[in-house]
Amino acid sequence: LAVALERLFLGDNRQARVIVDVLEQMAWKRARTIRVKLPIGEARDMAQKCLAWHRDNKCKPCGGHGVLVMPGTKTLGGQKCGVCKGEGTILFEKQFAFERRELARWLVAEMEREQAKAGPEAMKWIAPKLDF
Repeated sequence: LAVALERLFLGDNRQARVIVDVLEQMAWKRARTIRVKLPIGEARDMAQKCLAWHRDNKCKPCGGHGVLVMPGTKTLGGQKCGVCKGEGTILFEKQFAFERRELARWLVAEMEREQAKAGPEAMKWIAPKLDF
């Protein structure tokens, strides 16, 4: 998983499919361990949602600001976004049934743990190309 995440960070979007495959198997196995019924198809759906949220969790209707744009302008208004409730991010847990939320949180935590391994390696490749 760490290698696929590293490649994804380096711009290889094809790795998303590999990551989803790995996450799907991880979720399916973990579900058995914690005694949650999770068909393999739903494990794949969960893996896709977790990766999508991990890559970009910004609320689309408000652009991540938490407030809506005033109609007819490009200026932010004072009205809270009804989709994200003013948070500016997609509500992660609302995407999953209550009995599967613990599993989804675990899956994202595993991805973040693996990202901690992959991030420094990706930076080794990216750093020489950065212009300071």
